Amino acid sequence: IPNDTTTIRAYVFPETQNIKTVVIPTSVTKVETYAFYDCSNMKVFVEHYSQPSGWESNWGYVMMSSGFSVYYKNNWEYVGGVPTVIK
Repeated sequence: IPNDTTTIRAYVFPETQNIKTVVIPTSVTKVETYAFYDCSNMKVFVEHYSQPSGWESNWGYVMMSSGFSVYYKNNWEYVGGVPTVIK
């Protein structure tokens, strides 16, 4: 997602299967309902340390056991230019 993006609209990634990794920059202050609806096996790396107040609570709604994962900045870092989960 480009660094100048401020809003991610509803259903922008509906049922996306072929995108495995997305980084949401700190410029994003609003994420609408179901923006990542049922995105199986997608890892979303958020450059915020927690969910901003302007994001809908169900922005990443997924079906059970879909493999959709969200990592806020305190849980990941860039390693060789690639977002990587840290422990």
